[in-house]
Parts: sequence; C-alpha cells; structure tokens
Amino acid sequence: MSFPLRSQNMLRRLLTGGRGRPVAALLLAILLLLQLATQLPPTWPQLSPPLPAVLAVAGAPLDAARTWLFDSFQKLMPRKVHNQPVTIVAIDEKSLRQVGQWPWPRDRLAALIDSIHRRQPAALGLDIYMPEADQSSPDLLAARLPASQHALADQLRALPGNDRVLSQALAAAPTVLGAAGFDFRAYTTSTGMRSVPMRVMGADPRPFVRHYPQVLASLPQLQAAASGQALLSVDAQSGGVRRVAMLATVGEQLVPGLALEMFRVGTGDDAIRVSSNAHGVTSVRVAELEVPTQGNGDIYLHFARQADGMARYVSAVDVMQGRVDASMLAGKLVLVGLTGSGLNDMRYTALQELVPGIEIQAQVMETLYDGTFLQRPWWFLWAELGTGLLLGMTLLWHIPRGDSGPARWLKQQPQRAVWLSVGLALLAYALGLALFQYRGLLLDVSAIVIELVLLLAVLLGSGMLASLADARVKLAGLVESGLALGRLQQRDSLLRTTLNVACEMSYCEGAAVLLRGEDNSLRYVLHTYPGEVPANARWRHSLPGQVLASGESCQLVGLAESDDKLAANTYELLRQVGIEADSLLALPMKAHADEVVGVILLCNARDDYSKELIPFDPKLLPFMEALAAQAAVAMENLELVESQKALMDAMIRIIAGAIDAKSPYTGGHCERVPELAFMLAEAACAVEQGPLADFAFRNEDEWREFRIGAWLHDCGKVTTPEYVVDKATKLETIYNRLHEVRTRFEVLLRDARIARLEAIHLHGADPEQEDARLAAREAELHDDFAFVASCNQGGEFMAPERIARLQRIAAQSWWRHFDDRLGLSQEEELRCAGMAPQALPAEEKLLADKAQHLFERPPSKALDPKYGFRLQVPHYLYNQGELYNLSVGRGTLTEEERFKINEHIIQTIVMLDQMPLPKSLRRVPEYAGTHHETLIGSGYPRKLAADELSIPARIMAIADIFEALTASDRPYKRGKTLSESVAILYRFKQDKHIDPVLFDLFLTSGIYRRYGERYLRPAQLDEVDIARYLGPLDTVPQPG
Repeated sequence: MSFPLRSQNMLRRLLTGGRGRPVAALLLAILLLLQLATQLPPTWPQLSPPLPAVLAVAGAPLDAARTWLFDSFQKLMPRKVHNQPVTIVAIDEKSLRQVGQWPWPRDRLAALIDSIHRRQPAALGLDIYMPEADQSSPDLLAARLPASQHALADQLRALPGNDRVLSQALAAAPTVLGAAGFDFRAYTTSTGMRSVPMRVMGADPRPFVRHYPQVLASLPQLQAAASGQALLSVDAQSGGVRRVAMLATVGEQLVPGLALEMFRVGTGDDAIRVSSNAHGVTSVRVAELEVPTQGNGDIYLHFARQADGMARYVSAVDVMQGRVDASMLAGKLVLVGLTGSGLNDMRYTALQELVPGIEIQAQVMETLYDGTFLQRPWWFLWAELGTGLLLGMTLLWHIPRGDSGPARWLKQQPQRAVWLSVGLALLAYALGLALFQYRGLLLDVSAIVIELVLLLAVLLGSGMLASLADARVKLAGLVESGLALGRLQQRDSLLRTTLNVACEMSYCEGAAVLLRGEDNSLRYVLHTYPGEVPANARWRHSLPGQVLASGESCQLVGLAESDDKLAANTYELLRQVGIEADSLLALPMKAHADEVVGVILLCNARDDYSKELIPFDPKLLPFMEALAAQAAVAMENLELVESQKALMDAMIRIIAGAIDAKSPYTGGHCERVPELAFMLAEAACAVEQGPLADFAFRNEDEWREFRIGAWLHDCGKVTTPEYVVDKATKLETIYNRLHEVRTRFEVLLRDARIARLEAIHLHGADPEQEDARLAAREAELHDDFAFVASCNQGGEFMAPERIARLQRIAAQSWWRHFDDRLGLSQEEELRCAGMAPQALPAEEKLLADKAQHLFERPPSKALDPKYGFRLQVPHYLYNQGELYNLSVGRGTLTEEERFKINEHIIQTIVMLDQMPLPKSLRRVPEYAGTHHETLIGSGYPRKLAADELSIPARIMAIADIFEALTASDRPYKRGKTLSESVAILYRFKQDKHIDPVLFDLFLTSGIYRRYGERYLRPAQLDEVDIARYLGPLDTVPQPG
C-alpha cells in the first residue's frame, strides 16, 4: 500500500471515528485558542519564544478574516466628512519646484511657520523629523570655509543660525513637533523626548500600550521651543493602517499621539488625562474631549475616502506667498507634511487607498473632532469566544446524532449545509454591519462563522465519509449476501440470511418476511424475534398488504400512535409475535418489475451511535430494496433450480421407466435398484466404526448425485436392440428364423414326394420301394428338424457330437428358383454388394453361414482408449449365420450379441461422460458405470481393482445383483427366494466379487428383508439364517 493511500485511510478513520466528534471538538478548541491567542492583552503572561511565531502563523487566517471583515464594513459604510477642522499644508511638487529641493533650510521652514502663524491656527503640527543640526545654517557653512576666507566666515557667523530662527518661529506659534518610535537603536535615535506629563487615573497604563525603546525626535532646542511633542508612529496591520495609538511609551515615559497633543495645544489644556483599569486603557481626555480606546490605547480609525477630504490640502508655497484664504488656516488644526513624490510615507488604509502618512493623522483628528469613534470593548473577545463555544458545542451534540431532526435534515441533502453556512454567514455579517453602522462597534463574527462552518464541514464530512464507508460496507454486504444467497439451497436458510443481513445493514431491532401464497395473500414465514410465527394472520388490510398490491416500499414512524387504519392493523399483527414496532420499513420482494413475491418488514431502526430509536434513513432505501430484490431473485432461482432438478429427476425416471418398459425381460429393474441402493447407502452412512466409519454423503447434493447415478445405471440399454436383450432362441433376431428353416424342411419333404411320383409314373419304379424310401426320408427329415429345433433352444452346453450332426444336416441342399436379391433393404443390398448373383435355379444349403449374415462394426466413440475399457471386442457387430448361431455352446447369445449386451454399461459411461454435468454431479458416471466391476478385477468394462471402487460403486454392485436374483417379473426365469438369493450373493462374497463389509451390513441391517417385504412376492419371503453368511474374509482392499 502506498503512503498516500495509508494517509487517506488514516485520515478517513480519524474523521469518521466517533462520528467526527473528537476531531471537531479538537478543531473547535484549536480555533478558540487561536482566536484568544491572537488577541491576548499585553499584560497576559509572555509565552516562550517559539510559541508566538507559531501562533502568529496559525492564527494568520483568523487575523486575515477579521481584518477583511472590518475593512468590508468600512468600504460599505465609510465615514462621511461633515466638518473640516484640519488643514494640511503640503510640501508638494509645486512647492519643491519653486522653493527648492528638500530638505529646505530651516529658516525657510521658519518662514512657512510664521506665514501659518500669522493666520492664527488653533495648533500647528509638523510631520517632519529634525534630529540633526541644519547643515545649511550660516555658522556651519562658516566652519566649512577655508582659512583664507576668514572674513566671509566671520560675516556668516554674525548671522543667526537656521535652527535658532526655527526655534523662535516654533516658540511664537502653538506648534507640536512629531517624533517616531523605534524598536531598535540608530545613529539619530535617543531614549527619550520632551513631552508634557500625562495624568493617569486608575491603573498604570504603561504595561498595556505600545512600547518603543528608542525614539527619533527633533533637536532638543527645537523641542524646547515647541508647545508640545508627540509620536507620529503608525503600525500597519495586514499591510494597511487600521488602528492608531493615542499614547505609547518611550522607555518609561508616556507620550501622546500627534492628534491628542494637537488637541491639547489647540485647547490650551495643561495635560492629557488617561483612564485605565485592570483590562488596560479605557479612555484618554483632552479638555472636554474624551476618547474611548482599546485596552492598548489604540483607536480603530473610521476612514473617509481621500477624495472627500481633498479640500483640506493647500500648497506650502501658496501659504508662503499669501495666496491661501485665511479661513483655511484660522482656528484650524494645521498639519505640515511632505506629499511630494519620493518624500512622503505612503500607507494603505482600510479602504485600500494609498495615502500619505499626513492624511492618516488628519483623519484621526477629524474622527476625534466629529466623535465618530469605532470601539471594540475588551469583553467582545470573551463574548465571541463564548458564542463560538456555545454554538460549536450545540453542533457537536446534535449533528452526529441520528435521532436529531436537524441533523437528519442536513444529512438527507448535504447541499443544505452549504446554504445553511451561507445563510449563517450572511446573518452574522448583517449583525456585524448593523453594530458597525449604528453603534460604531466592531464585532468579530468572522471567527464564529469560520468555527461553525468548519465544524459543520468536519461533522457533515465525517457523516458523509461514514456514509460512504457505510455505503461501501453495504455494497460489499450486498455482494457478499448475493454470493451467500446464491450458495444457499434451502429457502428458510436463504430467508434467514436475508433478514440477518437486512438487520445489520439497517441497524434495526428485527426483521420479518412474508411470502405471497397461491391465493395471492401474504403469510408469515420467518422472523428474527423469539416468538412463534403466526400461522393464520391476515395481512391484506395492513402496510405489507399495501406494499404487495402497489409494489412500492413504504415507511411508517410512530406506529403505535398512528390513527391510520393500515398502521393500526399492522401494529396489532406485529404484536401477535411480540414485536412492539415504533418505526417500520416494508420492502417489496420483486424478482421482476411487476411481480412481488413477498414483503420484508424491518422494525425499529436505531442510531448506531446513540442507540436511540430513529426513523429509517431514506438513503438506506436503495440498499434495502436491492437486498429484497436480491432475495426475491435468489428465491426464484432456487425455485427454478428445484424445478429443474425435479424436471431432471422426472426425466431420468421416465428414461429408466422406458428402459424397463422396453423389454419384459428387465421388468422394474431400473426402478428397484436405486431404492435398494439408497437403503444400503443410508445404512452405510450410519456406521460409526470399522471400514465404513469415514463414509458419508455430507449434503443433499451428494445424495442427489448418488440417486441420479443409481437411476441411470442402465441408461445405456437404450442402445441395445430389443431382439438381443429378449433373444430367447438362437435363431431369433426380430423374429425366430427357425420358421425359415422349417419351410426349407417342408421343401425337402415335398421334393421327396415329387421324386417318388416321378420315379413311379415317369420312370416305372416299384411303388412299394418308393413308398418305403419316402417314408424313410420323411422320418429323417422330421428327426433332423426336431434336432435343429432343439439346438435352437438355449442350453447349458452344446456337445461336439451335436455340432457335428448339425453340420451334417446343414450340408443338405435345396433348390431356390426365385431371385434372392429382390425386395431387399438398402442395408441388405450393401451386404450383398460384394457377391455375384447365382444363376437360377440355385442350389442352397439347408443351413448356411453366408457373407450377408456378417455385419461390419462401425467406428464408435465407445471404443475410444481414453475411457480405459478393457473388453475383448468381436470383429463383427453381428453374425447372423444360421449354423454359427445354432452352434452357440451356452445359452442363445453369440459372442457378438453377448458383447452387445455387455456394451450397455459402456454406452452408459460414454453417454454420461458426454453430458455437461455440473460439479455436483461429476461422479454420476462413476456410480452408474461400475456395478459390473468386481473386487478382483474380473468385472467389466474396465476390470477395475478393489482400490479403484468407491463405497457407492460397491453398493451399486450389491443392489444390482440382488435385484436381478429376486426379480419375479422376468419372463425367462422365476424370482428366487430370499434365502436362495442371499446364498448366491454369499458366493459372490466368497469369490470377492462384492464387498464383504457391505454384504454383512446388508444382512445385519435387515435391508434384504425390508426390500423383500416391499417388492417380492410372499412366496419368496422365506427365512434366512444370516449368521452362516457373516464374518470376514481375507483382507479386501478398501477404496483408494
């Protein structure tokens, strides 16, 4: 298995374990911890160094979502510009072209400040850092002149320095210098700055606010001249400015932000007041302006579009040249900053606008002036965490439960979860937007939505994975059940297996099956409950009856409380077998589209996790219907197989009966031998000791295989001509040819009488002598015919002298005056084709063996060496020679005819071997074709040894012999008595022609007598002393 596949399987097990609750709970905990960790107050204990970085990376998606959410609020509802308390004096491209490149000499900057001051602004803030002396100042220029220009240097030193001029301008106007906080030490940074002390009310705010160990501030003389100092530093979040610090610390010193200090200077207040508590800074106050802040002293800035505030911008050169309306500066908060290309600090706002840093400071002041504050109280975080936890726990409790209505509603159509998530997100967004618009509150609903959506995804995904896994299990169960049902050959076993599989797949308490009877009504057949199956329940007016009629599946819930008549009837019928059904699923068993053979009832579905009663899952229905159809098809196949078996058995019995009916000489042999064989086989299977202890037919298929073999043991006799089977005299074919011979004797007698008359009347012979000669000839002919007739009857032995006399008689001749080639069949003509016709009259022998009496043996599959037959095959198929047949030494059959009789077992084996017998019937040819074999290899047709003969084959031999001995319906012999038959069979035992153990079992089990009482005539039922025939012989090999 590849690593990705192992990972997938591990992930699947992880997600589906506990229906996803452990993973979902862990995910909820992680999300809540990240939500908390990314917004921890600064006063919380500091984490060890690796954790902050890990939390920052892990919490980045939540931060990004929160930022996107708050930005989207601002984009939809940007701040409206109502007043213009701020004017920006921009050192822009126009000013740089006319005044000169930056940095300007500070005397020019002083001139700009003086020009602004003359228009009486409320406060003037410089977004400019001047940490070093102005290198263009006269005294510094003088210091760089060579000694030869000392006069010029003295003149320059007499001029006031630029930093002094700027200090005077700063001191004359209500100015605020800007500074930048640094997290590292640089050449121009310092550890402190000049600032008006801030008044703190409550807890020390310093642990909560932004801390800068270094600061980039203007020269000390400039700081001393200005009315105030403030920080301009703005931290960017996610690439843009969204919050601005109202205060921070430089070292241990609290310093205000530029906006607060500008308001303090503009209002003439002597200090900025800071209110704080255990959770951090709560507000800052300047004069009558109180600004609520976040715990770290920041405020969320509600941005206006830059285009809405462009009227606040004026060019510095226009101010210096007096081209600006005085109202743009008088009483305003004036900011001086750089906006020229390459000089300004450009930042993105929450509106995704790229603006100069001075624009952000102006928007902060406007926000404070208008009072349009955005707030996010400290307890919002805990409310969001609590809400996420509460809703998450609600999902964790309900979604995995199968008995939960909302969970079922979502699982039935997973796309509903998508719409639900979208709806929840939109509702949460609308709530956050309303709070933003009307209350200026920033509620982070993004984290709650993310948590809920992810939990839904995990829980429903777990459910879907579990459903997929369950579907795979159910599909595998269907395949396995199909294979199992296909192997089962008993209806009850098939139905019980179906019910067990149905219970496992549907997680229900129990199941029952009802089958349609001949009268088209349902009858209870089987169930999985302990109660008895009711025999006479009437299901017509019930839910199963409706399913039978409609062919459609049906489900009921709350069966006991239902007012529906069908439901009430069904409930009562189920109660008869002790089934208290609450939910019920009825499935039609349809083998074909329109034929319902029965109904499967599934009762009381339970959630496999909580074990609570639930309705049946609609997704389960296709699997259950497939299982019911599978069972119906299996039943139909089983019935078809049984019908085919019954048809095959009937045809076999018909064949056997036809063979018996074909000749009265075989009687009911083919019917009685199987019965006797079954009786002996049953007795052999019951033996628990000795050589037969391990023998048994293990199932019905093996019994049927033996039964068919027994019924077909003489099927080859259909190929044996009746006149051969029934040949009672030596000259008999399809008629007794002795009549032809007698006619010839009649001809010879008439020839003798004609000869007497001719001798007397034509030749004048003595009548008395001729009469005496005729009398002698007549007596001879009568005697010879009587002798030939006696030879025609089969005897025990034909002596040589009788054959010699027969040959003398045969030598007599008679004259044939008619053509013997007329009126012949095609086959007779073919036999005569090689012989020339005789001229008439033709002399014929009284008894003759002619060439046309010989029948050539045609090619036959029966003689194929692959069968292993070991019989001496005569050259000719038949030899109907008259002298040849009359000379038969024993019985009536020639060698060819005796082979033909014995050939029936060959034909039996060949016929059965050519049949496409299934695996369960592979031994039928063996059972049918070995009953003429012996234990010493003297039998036919294969001359098998004892170790090649199975127990069933040995049973067949005994049954075949005993039936033949006792049969009383043979016209050629009388049936022997039991004692005579047992005695003969005993001689077969002694000669090792039959199995001695089976012979003893045949006697000791009483089978011989039970068979006799059923099939023999009363006169044949004499007493048999079986003790004289019992006992072992020499060792007889057992089947190999």
